[in-house]
Amino acid sequence: MAAIAKQVLTKQSLLRFICTSQIQSAGSKWRLERGLGKCGNEYGPLVEIPDWSYPDGRPAPLGDREVKRRQKNAQLAKQAVQYIKELKAAKEDYLKKKNVKD
Repeated sequence: MAAIAKQVLTKQSLLRFICTSQIQSAGSKWRLERGLGKCGNEYGPLVEIPDWSYPDGRPAPLGDREVKRRQKNAQLAKQAVQYIKELKAAKEDYLKKKNVKD
């Protein structure tokens, strides 16, 4: 009985040293606090510049992830332009209403 109790105590004491929370990559909190990506390879030259090209200078064909990334960036750019147009229109409307009241 004492041997079984020793094994249980040993297992319980070992469980104290096992981390059961989710592992975070090194520096992710620091990067997020500064407005950067969660991991260091989400954008930048290592992601955006092709890894290789043909000897005659032709670019390498785009990978699936690169195509998706470019589509996502294009969609975000379209949204940004649309929001800027809406903001300019709202400012003009506000100034018109302000001038009419004066």
